[in-house]
Amino acid sequence: MKLPLKNLKGSFGIQPAFVNNPLLGAIILAGLFLYEVEVGLGCILGGVTATLTDLALSLHPLPDLNAGVASFNGVLVGTVIPILFPVFNHHPRYTEMWLAIFVGAITSAFLARAFGNFLSKFDVPYMALPFNLIAVCVFLTLQPLVFAPESDSGSDMQSEANITLEWDKVGRGIVVSMGQVYAVKELEPSIVINLAVLLSSPLLFLMSTLGATLSTLTSLVFL
Repeated sequence: MKLPLKNLKGSFGIQPAFVNNPLLGAIILAGLFLYEVEVGLGCILGGVTATLTDLALSLHPLPDLNAGVASFNGVLVGTVIPILFPVFNHHPRYTEMWLAIFVGAITSAFLARAFGNFLSKFDVPYMALPFNLIAVCVFLTLQPLVFAPESDSGSDMQSEANITLEWDKVGRGIVVSMGQVYAVKELEPSIVINLAVLLSSPLLFLMSTLGATLSTLTSLVFL
């Protein structure tokens, strides 16, 4: 199903959750700053860079630009990379990471237009594909200087065998699933993002929560 892009209204910080309201997009952005200032700054850097790139080169029609479609992947680049960078690199964030966000956001505008021109003809979903390609390239390029020592697999298996199910954490995982759209894994910012989605569309919130609940409970079956 195609989105009625000509009817969407939004800003650069909202489209990853399909919340088409600038005020509620600002609430989501506040949730990202609540999680970590660097993540909020990365969101702004990626979203603004992608938007300005698209605006300067007229890559997308103006309605798509106003709807946040042009900056969709730039926002994801700007939020996910600062969160995952310390995990993959075991190293504090540094200048090269911010440069990667800047360049990645510019690249995302070109890739989004290219995939839109080609894949949309076959009704193939492509919205987050530019971000995924850019993220892989970034983390392959910015390799860690020092690798963390490998853990003992035997002790890992023993610790996994001793895991007990805590239903309060299962519930937490369902709530945090909305924040995971931006790779945010903390409860408080995820609640803020959920609130913005609820205010935007109760039906969207209900279906998102239902999907998160079903997927979480399904995963428990396989555990």
